[in-house]
Amino acid sequence: MEKLLRSCYDEAGILGANALIYEKRKDAIMTLIDDEILSRKNYADLTDWLMCKEERPEEVLIQLEQVFCKYDEHFTLQGMQFENAENKEVKILSMVLLYQYCVKNEDFEFPLKILCGAMVGYRIQSRMMEKKFDTMVSKYRISLRAGKELSKLKRMSAFTEAKKEITEAINNEMSYEAGPSELKNVLEQIELCQRNIRILAENEATYRNNMKARSEETNLLWWLVSEWSEYYQKGYENMKVEEAALSAPFEINKLVEFDVYPYVFSQIIRKMLSVSAGDMETECSLKEMILSAGSKLPENSVGDVEKEKLDARIQPVLYGVESRNRIEKEEEWAAAFRAESGNDIDNIRMSVVDFSLQLCRELELLRYMQNER
Repeated sequence: MEKLLRSCYDEAGILGANALIYEKRKDAIMTLIDDEILSRKNYADLTDWLMCKEERPEEVLIQLEQVFCKYDEHFTLQGMQFENAENKEVKILSMVLLYQYCVKNEDFEFPLKILCGAMVGYRIQSRMMEKKFDTMVSKYRISLRAGKELSKLKRMSAFTEAKKEITEAINNEMSYEAGPSELKNVLEQIELCQRNIRILAENEATYRNNMKARSEETNLLWWLVSEWSEYYQKGYENMKVEEAALSAPFEINKLVEFDVYPYVFSQIIRKMLSVSAGDMETECSLKEMILSAGSKLPENSVGDVEKEKLDARIQPVLYGVESRNRIEKEEEWAAAFRAESGNDIDNIRMSVVDFSLQLCRELELLRYMQNER
C-alpha cells in the first residue's frame, strides 16, 4: 500500500512526504478497515464525494481525521503539511481507503459506480486510482466465469470392512461386538462421511457456476452469429446504428448469467453495431440518439426499476430510455430528465458506440445492486 500511496502523491504533485509518513498513512488506513470504524453507508458517502456527486461528508471526514491524527499529530483535512497538498491529500487517502475496503470485502458496487460515472462527468480526480478500480472489476468479470475443477471424494474403506464382519456374523448366527478400535474407526468414517457431504455441496455449487458460464458463452455466441434483435424483431443489419446501440446492451443483459457483464462486452457491442446502418463513431446528444431510435424503445429487462437504485446523474442513458417510455411529450420528457439528472439531455454528448457502452455500464450497475443488495 505504501507504494500505491507514493504513486498517488506523485500523480497529484504533492511534495515532501517520506517513507515514515507513508507508513503512518498506511497504518491509519488499515486501522479504519480492520476496526470497521466506518459503516458501508460512510463508504457510499465517500464514493459520491470523490465522484463530485455530493458535498463533502463532513462527519465521515472528521472520523478519518481522528484516526489519522493518532498516527500523525500534524495531519489536517486541509492538507497543509506538504507542498502542493492543500485539499488534495485527504481525497487521495479516501480513494486508497475505499479501494482497500472494496478489495477486502469484495464489494464491487462502488467501483462500478466510479466506472459508470466516469463517462458522464463524475470522475474521481486520480486517473491511476480509476484504472485500479477498473482492473479490480475486470478481474472480477473473469474470475466469476473461470472454470473450476470438482473436488474428489474421500475413500471410506473402513465402512466396507465393518460391513463385511457384521454380515458374516449375521450369516453365522453369531453376535458382533465392536471394541474400542472398531468404534474409533466407525467415528472416523462418520467424520469422513460428513466431509464428503460438504465436498458434494461445494461440487454442486462449482458445477452450477461452470454450467452458468458455459450457458452464457453459448447464448452470447449464438446471438452474435444470428445478429437478431428480440426487442426490435429484426436483424441488426436492418437496424439504424442508434437502434442497435440501445438494443444491444439490453440484449446482453438478458443473456448474462452473472451480476456483471463479461470482460469482452465492449468487443461484442462494437461487433453488433458494425453490421447496422450508420457510423458508430458519429457524435450526437443523448436526446438525438434516443429520438433517432424511434418510438419503440427496448424495455428494461432486469425487472421493475427500483427508483431508489436508479441514479439519473450517473445512469443518464438508462434513465433517458426508461423515462421516454413513460413520458410521450418531448418537452415534458426533457424537463423530467433535467429535474432528475441535473443536466440538459441535449448537453450530454458522445459517440453512438460510447452511448451504447455507457448503457451497458448503467444496466450492469443496476443489475449488481439488485442482485447483491
